[in-house]
Amino acid sequence: MHLFPEPEFTMTTMPAAQIIQLITHADSATTQRLNSQATTTPGLAQHLRLAHDTSAGSIFLWSDETALNAFEQAAGLAQLVESGSAQSRVFNILQPTTSITFDTTGKALTEATSVQLVNMHLRLPTEAFLAHVTGPEAEATGQLFGAIPGLIGKVFLHSRQADDIIGGCYLFRDDQTRSDYLSSELFTAVRSDDNWENLTTEDFSITDN
Repeated sequence: MHLFPEPEFTMTTMPAAQIIQLITHADSATTQRLNSQATTTPGLAQHLRLAHDTSAGSIFLWSDETALNAFEQAAGLAQLVESGSAQSRVFNILQPTTSITFDTTGKALTEATSVQLVNMHLRLPTEAFLAHVTGPEAEATGQLFGAIPGLIGKVFLHSRQADDIIGGCYLFRDDQTRSDYLSSELFTAVRSDDNWENLTTEDFSITDN
């Protein structure tokens, strides 16, 4: 018996990707350089352009590590990060929970206009967390988050740069539904969960894609 209703959609609306990368930067030249290189790199599954206060950025969804590495090398990303011109955060996309969330909403990632990035540091062993979001509990977890009003989908994250950092990239229909979630009982429960600590949130708007 399932705790939540069966999803109405069987085909995932989440692009086929193993890795999600968030890059933020402050100048238009860097934006143009990175976006141009990404669009010519084989293995780019999706690209969302972001804006946040005085900075700009992008979310890139990569099919695999080979595509990610090819982009970073061709774009000279390591040099941009070292010089302080850009910040890059890279996460593995945890499945099947991510796809179940999108299947539950029945929405396509391209319908999103607002993003909430939530990161936290695990207090429990990484293996225990991964078992929760990739094992038998994945269906209930994905459907729980998929029922958030106004949510397009949630990408469950595990950092490739620090093993104890996890989180979620929430994609919302608009800023209001994103704000409503941050005031909800569900997010209060997420924030107070003692399985992690040092929770941070960042919000972005999705510009023309």
